[in-house]
Amino acid sequence: MDDNQEEFEKLLTEWLYELLEKEKPKTSIKAFNFGLFETRGGYSLYLIGARRYDPNNDDWACNQDFVPNNKYFKISTRFSDGKKWDEVLSTLLGLQLNF
Repeated sequence: MDDNQEEFEKLLTEWLYELLEKEKPKTSIKAFNFGLFETRGGYSLYLIGARRYDPNNDDWACNQDFVPNNKYFKISTRFSDGKKWDEVLSTLLGLQLNF
């Protein structure tokens, strides 16, 4: 793993840890949904939670029962510059976050 990826993993882990510690989701939250979208400045990731989860129906992810104030994580162009959306998604899926 290169230094860039290690730094990105660290920043993402810090964001998630701070978000979930400051705005602890209720125990009724059964699933979390991460979303990735492209912005003018690169990409952003968001996190919301839902009280129900259905592996056979993707509509569960539309329920926003846990919406933290700091739900967005801007992905620096240093980590995503020149990458297409599916490449950024692939990178995110391969991360090893430490909690």
